[in-house]
Amino acid sequence: MPIYQRFPRYGSDHRDMMWEQKLQAKDELSQLPAWMQNPPAWAKKFWLGLALVGSVEILRILVIVAGSMLSTR
Repeated sequence: MPIYQRFPRYGSDHRDMMWEQKLQAKDELSQLPAWMQNPPAWAKKFWLGLALVGSVEILRILVIVAGSMLSTR
């Protein structure tokens, strides 16, 4: 058995303690507010629109920089 598997953190006591403290199976989604679990449709559309505009702007800047690099002598 490799040395790192002999350490106590890999033992059954540690595993059982983590399970009892609910550190292994913590359900974070159930603790969120209802509006965060299922956001409204307008918020999803706004977020996707914002992501689209941002990605187009990044692409535009990359094209401008690449064009400037290629046009210099």
